[in-house]
This record gives sequence, C-alpha cells and structure tokens, in this order.
Amino acid sequence: MDIRMNDFVELRRVMSIVRRRWIWLFVFVLLCGGGGWLFGRSQTPVYQATATMLVGQIMQSTSLSREDVQMSVAFAQTYSDIAVRQPVLKGVVEKLELIESWQKLRKRVRVSPVEGTQLISIVVEYDSPEMARKIADEVANQLILLSPTKSNAGEDSFVNSFIQQQIVDSQERILNSQQRVREIDAAMEGSLSPTEMAELQVEKTTLEGLIADYVKNYVELLNYAGQERKPNSLSVIESAQVGEDPIRPKVQLFGLLGGGVGVALALGLIFLLEMLDDTFRSLDDIHQFADLNILGAVGRIKGRKFSEKIIAHLEPYSPTMEAYRMVRNKLQFGSVFSPSKSIVVTSPASGEGKSITAANLGVIMAQADRKTIIVDADFRRPTLHQVFNVNRESGLGDMLISKRSEFDGYLKGTRIENLQIITNGRPLLNSSELLGSGRMSGIIKYLEGIADVIIFDSPPALLAADATILSNLADGVILVIRAGKSRCKAIRQTLSDLQKANANLLGCICNHMVKETSMEYYKGYGYIPERTLIKNIKGLFTRSANHHEKIETPSGIFRAKAIPEIFQKKYVITLSNKDREYLYQITGTDKLKGYRYKRAMIILKADEGKTDTQIMAELAVSRSCVKRVRKLYATKGLERVLYGNIQSGETRHKNGMVEFTHPFEV
Repeated sequence: MDIRMNDFVELRRVMSIVRRRWIWLFVFVLLCGGGGWLFGRSQTPVYQATATMLVGQIMQSTSLSREDVQMSVAFAQTYSDIAVRQPVLKGVVEKLELIESWQKLRKRVRVSPVEGTQLISIVVEYDSPEMARKIADEVANQLILLSPTKSNAGEDSFVNSFIQQQIVDSQERILNSQQRVREIDAAMEGSLSPTEMAELQVEKTTLEGLIADYVKNYVELLNYAGQERKPNSLSVIESAQVGEDPIRPKVQLFGLLGGGVGVALALGLIFLLEMLDDTFRSLDDIHQFADLNILGAVGRIKGRKFSEKIIAHLEPYSPTMEAYRMVRNKLQFGSVFSPSKSIVVTSPASGEGKSITAANLGVIMAQADRKTIIVDADFRRPTLHQVFNVNRESGLGDMLISKRSEFDGYLKGTRIENLQIITNGRPLLNSSELLGSGRMSGIIKYLEGIADVIIFDSPPALLAADATILSNLADGVILVIRAGKSRCKAIRQTLSDLQKANANLLGCICNHMVKETSMEYYKGYGYIPERTLIKNIKGLFTRSANHHEKIETPSGIFRAKAIPEIFQKKYVITLSNKDREYLYQITGTDKLKGYRYKRAMIILKADEGKTDTQIMAELAVSRSCVKRVRKLYATKGLERVLYGNIQSGETRHKNGMVEFTHPFEV
C-alpha cells in the first residue's frame, strides 16, 4: 500500500511539474507538429499501380496434375526475379522513352509471386498516376515477350488447327461406319440367301472393328488437344490499376509524428529545466527541509502600494485572512507553555515579502486583542513606514544611539486598534554591532513588558548578519518563503545559519502560493459574505422607520430591524470590571493552560460583543464549544468555566451574571 501511495505521490509531482511548464509542451507540439505537417505537404506525391499475371494455362486446361501446378509456382518465382532485371526494365525504358536509366527504374518496381498461387504481382510507384500505370503494363508485356508464350504462338496455331481437322475427320468416319452397320442390320432382316447373309456378316464385323479403331483414335486426339503442354506460359489477367489518392506522403501521419517528437522534446526540456531550477514553487518542495514547520500558506495579495496589501482592508472571511488566522493560532496554541512574545521575521533573500508578512502578522495579532508592536529592524531597505503611512523619523536607530532610558516617544500609533509600530528611524552604518549590544536587549525587555507580541522585520538572513543577531535575542524566528522566487539552496543555507546561531525556528510562511495550496480550500468552503449575511437578516423583517437595531461587524455598523427574541442569543455574557480584570490578568500570564486559556478567551471575546462566528474564526474553536462556554458561564459561573468544581460559594445568577469570590481572594 505504501509503495502504491508513493507511486501516486510521484505521479502527482510529475503532473504538477508538467502543468507548471505546460507552455513549453504547447509550443513544442505546435512547432514540431506543424513542421511535420508542412514537411509532408512539401513532398512530391507518389502513386501506385498494380498489375497481375498468371503463369501456365490453368484457366484453359481441362485436366491438371500436381506436378503441373508445382512447376507453375516455381516458374512464377523465376519470372518475378527476371522482371526486375536488365532485359525487362531496359525494354520498358526504351519502349516508353523514359529519361531515367533502368537502374533507377528498378527502385520503383516491385515484382513478387502471390504466395500459394501461380500469380505474379507487379507494383510500380511513380510521381504520375498515368506513368505508373503504363510502366506496370509494359513490365508485364516485356515478360510475355521473353517467355515461350509469344515465340511459339505460330507453331501452336498450326498444331492446333491440324488436330482439330483430324478430330473432325474421325467424327465423320465414325458416323459413316455406324450408318453402314445400321443398313447391314436392316438388309439382314430380309429374305437373303446364305451366301449374301455371310457376306453381310463379314462386312459388319469389319466395320465394327474399324469403328472401335476410329473411336480410340478420336479419344486420343481429344486428349492431345486438351492437354496443357506449356506450364511456363504467361498471360495478363488484370491490367494495371491506379488509386485516386497518392500512397505517400501521409500528411496527417507526418503531423502526428512531429507532434510526438515535440512531446518528447518538450518533456525532456521540462525535466531538464526542473532539474536545473532550484526555485521553491509549492508545498511539495518542503520535503527537502526535514525540520521546517509550515505555519501557513498565503496567496498573492493584490495591490500596487505597500499600504494596499494590509489584510485589514480585506473581507473578514477572505482566504488570505483565514490563512493568517491559521498562522496566528499555530503561534498561540502551538506553544501554550512557553509562548513566543518576541518574533523575528526574515527571509533568505530580498523581495520575498517578509515586510508585508510581518505587517499582516501584526495586524492579525492585534485583531485578536493582543497588544502588538512591530519593529522595523531592516536598516538596508526599511519599509514599514510606507506600509502604515507614518513618519520614518524617530525610530529604532535613534533608540539604539540615544542614551535615554525611556522609549515611549518612539512608539507610533496606527489606524488598527492594539497595534503600534517603531519605524527604522536614523540610518545606521554599524547596525549589526548595535543590534547585538546590551542596549538592544534592554529595548526588547522593555517592549515585552508593555506588549503581548513584538514582531521584528529584519533584513534577509543571507544578505546581512542582523537577522542572525536578532534571532539570539528574540523568542522565535519565522522564515518567509516566496513561491516562484526563493531558492532552495538559499533556504537550506538560511536554515543552517539559524541552526548554528541556536535560533528557535518557529516555522515558515509561504506566500504567493498558487491554487493547489491550502489557501484554496477556503474558497471551496464557501463562507457567506458579511454583506450578504446582513442583507438576509434585513430581509427577514419588514422595514420600520422608528425601530431599528445596530448590528456591528468587523467591516462596520449596519442598521436592521430589531431581531425578535427567538433569533437572539440565549446566553449573553456581560462581564463586570472585576471579572474582566481578573481574566486579563490570568490570560497574560502562565496561570492558565490548554482548554482553560481558550475558555477564558471565549468569555472575553463574548464580553466584547463578538458573534460566535467571529470568536470561532479568531480562536480556531468550534461553534458548539463557544455555545457551551456561554451556557456554562451563565448557569454555573466563571469558576466552573475555568476550574470545573466550584471552590467558593455561589450567589445566584441574575440576567446571566454570577457573583462569586475570586480564587486569589480566598
């Protein structure tokens, strides 16, 4: 089973390679197939004429023996060999006044006996159908001239005439003698003397003897006349016939052969290019890197400017948003016991989308209510200030050079809630040395104290040492790979450098992926667009000018008719300030692990007024899990949600609220 699966995987890989470079296959098939067709059309058409001859007189003979047939078959083989030799072909050239020599004509003529018969087949191929027919007929005629059939024609005629005359004479003598015998019989029936009777009897006996001799002679003459005396005679039983269409060239066949050659050449070129091509193209190429974890696969984000490629402008449930949510969830829940607060985003080379990836990763983290700071640590090609349309001045470079111990003035706000950035600031010539200094360690420690996540946009790992230096200071590293641009050799070298630097490689994000990657699954899943959802909600009720309700979504606020109670959620969570502060405190530390952390986050999201669908998308949990937490909180209280059994006395729930003493106050 494993062998079959491996074969299937290899076949899929081969098909993927061919599909990726299908243009070469199309071009080669078109060129070679068209070239074969044109070559066939340029060839001179050749026509074929066929004549048939018979050896012996099998059709005229009344009696045949086995020896006669065997001799005729042997003669047929001999005549077939003679027909393509000088006497015959030279006679054809002279008779038809052909320009070419008999040696060249020999290449156009094929004479062969028909197996098991006394027939000879003469096949002639020529540029002209009429000339092919004439040559075939003339070859047959020249054979007859060389055979005994033509030379003995006069002698045979005289012998046949003499035999026929003797047969006629024998018939007359037999008939006359028989008539005389009948007359004698009639005379002997009358009254005759004994002497007359004796004379008639003698005459009758003599005539009967003569009649017997005449009949014997007659039969011998008939046998001689019907006997086949010439098993080597030749005759034409079918004159030359020419087809309407030429036998060659086969234009369609040339086209097909050319197309086949084109397929072979194209496949050879495709696999040669694939062997020489070291570009990362699909997730199938990840198998080359054994220890590389895939955090997510992101498609191409449309937009001319950097600011147009921020995922905050996209639909909430677009494939790109879902891909980044998966990356966020893997980073959050993949390391519950030791979450990475500071993350370095780098790539093997430039132009692979690391800055946009870092920016969008920060956006998706901020949308999960995690206070996020993005730091532009790329002193060669700073980009983040263009992405978020902020002033580049007063950034990381100034922080590294400055002697100030306060860094509040360097943080710049964005239009996205919970997201701040630190631009590149002053250019540094010795950035590697400053990034590896104690000053940088202090900056990271300060940022970790005021934010949940810090994301560093570093230079490409193979072009500058900054990424390797930052990887030692940060909690983890994310490698950005671009399909169709990143080189496998460069990726391999980057992984080796990070491993030597003892960096904590969290995984890779593959961007600019094509359709066969996992991002396409979101399109097939078919989320309902938000506008369609609100439109459907509005359509459930009639319009009212006085009573409308605001429905808040990630894209904005819509107004719709107030939804009846049967459509409202049964368990609405509204936290007190005390509960909210407590949940913020325990989710910001390591006090909660695993499912307790998820439940706490669900309660916080529900308190913010987010829908079940939004909570599902942001926390990667099921709808039933969200509903269960809502119900458990409204009926049992916060302690039961987080810790199972109630550790302190409950007071009663009112309107879905529970009052209790927090565990840390007991």
